[in-house]
Amino acid sequence: MEPEDTQLKEDIKTTVNYIKQHGVEFENKLLEDERFSFIKKDDPLHEYYTKLMNEPTDTVSGEDNDRKSEREIARPPDFLFSQYDTGISRRDMEVIKLTARYYAKDKSIVEQMISKDGEARLNFMNSSHPLHKTFTDFVAQYKRVYSFTGQEIKKSKRTILDNCFERTQYWEFEKDKDREHDKLVELCKIQFAAIPWDKFTQVAKFSIPEDTEIFEGSLDLEQMRLRRVQTGIKLFDSIKPTNEEEKIVSDQGKQKGGDSKGKKRKIRAVGETRLKKSKK
Repeated sequence: MEPEDTQLKEDIKTTVNYIKQHGVEFENKLLEDERFSFIKKDDPLHEYYTKLMNEPTDTVSGEDNDRKSEREIARPPDFLFSQYDTGISRRDMEVIKLTARYYAKDKSIVEQMISKDGEARLNFMNSSHPLHKTFTDFVAQYKRVYSFTGQEIKKSKRTILDNCFERTQYWEFEKDKDREHDKLVELCKIQFAAIPWDKFTQVAKFSIPEDTEIFEGSLDLEQMRLRRVQTGIKLFDSIKPTNEEEKIVSDQGKQKGGDSKGKKRKIRAVGETRLKKSKK
């Protein structure tokens, strides 16, 4: 029985492709997962699963190959009349739009108004003003509108419809890419879960001499890290003072100061020297 759900049908096809690539062990691993119940014989979808398993690989993956062979759809240009800064107050936006409209029609009128009255609210026309780009964008939009005639607008209806169709195609193409990416992530998780982590393979052997009595311990990563840090600290010991003469003078001063402190001096009481002289 073929499933009615399109997404479920795609999942079964993708699972079949992976099982054909990785063998029966991959199928046995998926039996433990309830999401792949169609692998079990008592499941209603097992017949459809078996049918796909018996078909050639090219037939099963034909739709995927056709999807991958589709040409890349170019990104459509941004909207010209709806891209502007939305963080501007309504009053300021009306002033900018009205000025841009007059400027696009005849910029000499606006320039005369600025030179005559020195309107401070029109400072956004200066290139250094934060709103200057918004102003120039609106000027370009109004110039584009004024450049079209009635006949050209009638002729451009077909172009507008074509652009809308191409934009819709691009949006659908982006949605398909997102779905493919999500599906690939899910399949990677399944493949990771299917790895027999409890089975190991012997890669190589190494022999220890029989006369060995003392074995070296395993590497202590924490001690290795500390040893490198200590080696780095020793680098500061090799740094010399910026002024060797000042260091020598300061060392000599310390030595002299140490000698003066080392000599013992006898402190006499007040008037002791005078009394000794009078006795003589």
